[in-house]
Amino acid sequence: MSNKRGNNRTLFTGVALALGVLLLISVNLLGNSAFRNLRVDLTEDKLFTLSDGTEGLLHTLEEPLLLRLYFNQNLANEFPAIRDYARRVRDVLAEYVAASNGMITFEVMNPEPFSDTEDDAAGFGLQGVPVDAAGDRLYFGLVGTNTVDEQSVIEFFRQEREPFLEYDLTRLIYEISTARKPVVGVISSLPVYGGPGNPRAGEPAFKPPWAVITQLEQIFEMRQINLDAGPVDDDVNILLLIHPSNLSGVSRYEIDQFVLNGGRALIFVDPLSEESAKTPDPENPLAPKSSALPDLFKAWGMEIVPGMLVADARAAQRVQTSEQGRTVVVPYLPWLSLEAPNFNPEEVATSQLGRLNMRSAGRLEPVEESEVEFIPLIQSSPESMMLERFYVQFGGNPTALLDRFEAQGIPYTLAVRLNGNVSSAFPNGPLKAETSAGGSDAGSEPLGEVPEGHISQSVEPINVVVVSDSDMLVDSTWVQTQRFLGRTLTLPVADNGAFVANVLELLGGGADLIGLRTRGTGQRPFKVVDDLQREAEALFRETENGLQQRLEETEKKLSEMRSGGGVNLEMLSEEEEATIAAFQKDLISIRKQLRDVRHELRKDIEGLGTILKAINIGVIPIMVGIIAVFVSLLRRRYRRRALAMQ
Repeated sequence: MSNKRGNNRTLFTGVALALGVLLLISVNLLGNSAFRNLRVDLTEDKLFTLSDGTEGLLHTLEEPLLLRLYFNQNLANEFPAIRDYARRVRDVLAEYVAASNGMITFEVMNPEPFSDTEDDAAGFGLQGVPVDAAGDRLYFGLVGTNTVDEQSVIEFFRQEREPFLEYDLTRLIYEISTARKPVVGVISSLPVYGGPGNPRAGEPAFKPPWAVITQLEQIFEMRQINLDAGPVDDDVNILLLIHPSNLSGVSRYEIDQFVLNGGRALIFVDPLSEESAKTPDPENPLAPKSSALPDLFKAWGMEIVPGMLVADARAAQRVQTSEQGRTVVVPYLPWLSLEAPNFNPEEVATSQLGRLNMRSAGRLEPVEESEVEFIPLIQSSPESMMLERFYVQFGGNPTALLDRFEAQGIPYTLAVRLNGNVSSAFPNGPLKAETSAGGSDAGSEPLGEVPEGHISQSVEPINVVVVSDSDMLVDSTWVQTQRFLGRTLTLPVADNGAFVANVLELLGGGADLIGLRTRGTGQRPFKVVDDLQREAEALFRETENGLQQRLEETEKKLSEMRSGGGVNLEMLSEEEEATIAAFQKDLISIRKQLRDVRHELRKDIEGLGTILKAINIGVIPIMVGIIAVFVSLLRRRYRRRALAMQ
């Protein structure tokens, strides 16, 4: 009877096991089909969660796109950082595919050395990095193509751009899904496109376009426009205003309507245009050369402080000047050389700039109770103060400005991005043509009836970037010119051109690109280890310094004893020889203590590593074993109780 019961139990166990395996397979198949698009991002910075802007772009794709990642997995295994980054790139691209509703196809290509795939990668312009003596090249780039074989590439996924991974991928998709380059309408009171020069002043007979315009023409379709002639052309995506002084009421109205209708704008105003001051007004030579759009700025929730310049002791450029008949180099407070701490690291346009040069920049402030988002892009250091324009307008004395300087302890905004819904600055239509030097009308009378199609409220949140200096675009501010083989070469010494290109590229991409922010990286520092290392260094550094000083003193004394002021070492007394021997012994002891102290710097870290290894190797398996024993005992107990009841 017991054998029969045992056989039945064995049969039941086998059937239950088979059913369990079948159930597991069924659940996996069902989950794979029913929850294919279900993902949970548990990373701290949501590294694998696409932003609303990216998802909006993917949902509006009208043609299929092909993304091909060229990556040498075998070569990358020798470089763990690149290997891990490649895994994140693949995972993020999988999120793009999942969110594209079938419009994006993703392939991974392995460009092995001397293969056709490697030739394709090189043909697309991807960058291969040599990794060994044999000349094998590691490829880690992306090629995107559309149905008419237009392409855009990321030559190599550099790790320093990991926080911008989503932006770079979304920009690539935007480029191959958009038919043409963004059109930039240029409005300027300065000769940015060149013009007749003054040979008497050492200028060429015809001055070429500014370097920033030449650079932008390689990326965008640049077009000069006249706002007085009528509305902005429908195909213009962005307005670029450079020192817009004395704009008529009609011109400012057209800017207002363009921005309210979803157009983007990058505006360079100036409390003191040093470039414009080179050609003073003959009728009023003492008038300051400034530009502003106060009525538009007020409607957009900001203002530029009139007649004031930002002076920054920390960022001031050093210039040569004469003082009491001798040449000295001193900081010139209104000329700024701004670096990484002055740039907003959360904004794509500024997060990777190295240096920007500005001259006589102004201060931008938000208007009280404005609901428009005021996002600083560039700020001065806290060692800044506001300086009256008068002290610089006719050639400021650097030394006198330093004597007047008193740091206020707060940074001032030099460039800002505005985002939000706004109302028209001209609710009754354009104003009469009379203007003042600052860009606002002498009067505020409407020109006539409100034009047909007048927009009173923005159709979507505006995106406008305002910079408080136009001289930063002048060639002498950020490029050096050299002659080479009969050609004129411009060599950037600052990132002014890159900043302009970044902002226009961002604005040209529409709201989907503008809304993107930097993300964290997939690399996570060992914070506990870092804290231990800092504590250990703080604890032992003083001891190490003391020993190092003793070591130097002992070596010095030993050297003096050995030289003996020119005395023959063979004539030293036994006492002197004993002293030298004692110094040598002390020297060896100090060096040993110094090695011990330096070893202590790593001891706690190595101890932590040992503990972590012990936990991973021993504690966790032991815990699993204890749980298994407990479950086994529990099951045996229930089995005995069941047998007793039978």
